[in-house]
Amino acid sequence: MKYKPVAKKVVPVSTQDLDAAILVYKDIQIEELSDLSVVPKQMEELKFTKQLMKERVSSIISKIPVGFLTKSQAELLIHILFQYE
Repeated sequence: MKYKPVAKKVVPVSTQDLDAAILVYKDIQIEELSDLSVVPKQMEELKFTKQLMKERVSSIISKIPVGFLTKSQAELLIHILFQYE
């Protein structure tokens, strides 16, 4: 197999298609978010199971960068973990 010489290399050129339709972007309407209807349990109140042991939950939480979630967000994450166990 022989490589193409550099002199015959085709360099693509960026152009615009004049016949293409112009895209129109619409604004996304974001409504006011309602408060959560569930108050998640705190770490101390949890009843751990065979699948979600205290060590496993601690391991999951330790992989989240410090300051990424607030304490209430972390508690909500744990609540969701237990809900969909």
